[in-house]
Amino acid sequence: MVVVVGAPGGVGSLAVQLAAAKGAHVVASGPEEDETYLKDLGATDVVAREGFAESVRKLHPDGVDVLIDLVNGGEAFAELLDLVKPGGRVVSVHRAADPALLEPRNLTGANVMSNPDRDLLDELGRLVAAGTLRVPIQETRPLDDVAQALATAKTKHTRGKTVISM
Repeated sequence: MVVVVGAPGGVGSLAVQLAAAKGAHVVASGPEEDETYLKDLGATDVVAREGFAESVRKLHPDGVDVLIDLVNGGEAFAELLDLVKPGGRVVSVHRAADPALLEPRNLTGANVMSNPDRDLLDELGRLVAAGTLRVPIQETRPLDDVAQALATAKTKHTRGKTVISM
């Protein structure tokens, strides 16, 4: 059981697909209008952001095995740790997976940053070429608009990646 918070976005959409391809039951956070999109990516359940933790607890009262949080840091991240079973794993892109928070709950975790290497990119390329992994594109913008594209990505809901063309 894998929970992906921020599932519709560029990284989340890949996380949903990769977890589902490994056979995981994926619970994705996302707005109601993204339910079909997320299920097409491989999510088993789609849960709205409003009341997210409580909804996940109702669906999976025994907890989940993995939490991938691509949205929250600090207190909001810490509150979601109660969703994870003892012995589970958590992942944060906001450096929130602090051992001081995780160890008392018998959890392990990682703070993941973008550090692509050739082998990883080759493997992802093979998955895309085989049709196992889709890279959803929300929009394509010219290089002159890169500052606006970054500002938009920080302030609004996204579905997939934004491509900058040169």
